[in-house]
Amino acid sequence: MDELRKPLKPQGRLKRWLSKRPTPAQAAWVAAVGLVCGFVAWGWLMPPADESLTLARAKVERVDPLQTGSTDQADPGAVTTRTRVRKDGARIITIERSGNGSGSEFELVPDDPGVGIDAESLPSRPDERAAGGEGRRKVAALGGVRHGRVSLPPAPQRELIERTAFGLLPRIHKGRKPWRAYARPVPASVLHSKKPKIALVIGGLGLNPKRTDEAIRVLPEEVTLAFASLASALQRDINRARRAGHEVMLQVPMEPWGYPAVNPGPQTLLVSASVADTLGKLKRLMGKAGGYIGVVNYTGQKFLASESALQPVLRELKRRGLVFLDDGITERSKSLDLARRLGVPALRADLRIDMERSEGAIRAALAQLEALAQMRGHAIGIGSAFKETLEAVDIWNDQRIAKGEILLVPLSALYRLKGR
Repeated sequence: MDELRKPLKPQGRLKRWLSKRPTPAQAAWVAAVGLVCGFVAWGWLMPPADESLTLARAKVERVDPLQTGSTDQADPGAVTTRTRVRKDGARIITIERSGNGSGSEFELVPDDPGVGIDAESLPSRPDERAAGGEGRRKVAALGGVRHGRVSLPPAPQRELIERTAFGLLPRIHKGRKPWRAYARPVPASVLHSKKPKIALVIGGLGLNPKRTDEAIRVLPEEVTLAFASLASALQRDINRARRAGHEVMLQVPMEPWGYPAVNPGPQTLLVSASVADTLGKLKRLMGKAGGYIGVVNYTGQKFLASESALQPVLRELKRRGLVFLDDGITERSKSLDLARRLGVPALRADLRIDMERSEGAIRAALAQLEALAQMRGHAIGIGSAFKETLEAVDIWNDQRIAKGEILLVPLSALYRLKGR
């Protein structure tokens, strides 16, 4: 009764607000505020993701065309490079472009004068001198022992790179060309052998992780692997292939007939583009990774048939010490004639081995490639990393070793022979 006699007092705002059941809008507002405050506190308290030491931070100025031999191109935006050292001692360079927010990261490899030595000066391999058994002697005589016995060092090499707005581009250093430095060494006994030689190039790698892993693991070390320039983990995959003994090439998309209905992807080199635009796209693709010996076209029937469109590309490859491979997609290609006039190392594939994707058809194409090599002394086959292609090449290689009549060599060996 005493409580009923007490005079009523007005409640405070906070007490009145707490006594009411919050509406859904009020509850959502409170939750949002709490979430934002939590993220701010987490970002403030978390340590930096990279605990490594920053050695240098510098603004990269526009490259002098007299030093690089490059044609003027549109500026892709301000560029910042950051160098750091990991705990294992490896030097990492990160290149960031403010124009589009993109960037690339490279692990620099110290220059090793023993890497990339010319095949002509290589002595016979120890496997040849100490081979035991007829089968072992045959494998050694064919210039390679399977199952990862020859491992190529990671790339890019420090002396063979140029820091540009497009990434770390290959360059010639004191007469040393990247295509020779990154090539798989070939014993002199194989290079000078009179036996027919076959080079196989398997492309389309880097886009399908399963097929990429299988190609690196299953294919003979002498097979040259071509990686799509648009692959997401390009440098990592290139170095994985090199560790397994494969030299690599970079596949660059070029304009096909029927473009854009037939579209090989972004950064495609177009016939109608200006020289600056073409070189800008080419350098962006080449700057994504290092360690390749050269460039091979991906599609490009129309582009290869245009001498004016192709000329700046071949000139740029020559300036940077790279080779070019025409995959033979069109008979109207001007690549070999133009490359000969410009002095660019260039070859053309003789046969696509997996036009028909069946193991029987692929093995028949390989037999045709053997006949061509026996007639001309050498031949180049090209294919894609299809399951049927990988299986057929693996079986064919075992039969080739048993016969001992055909030499399987990396593609770079044929450029050396042509140069001589």
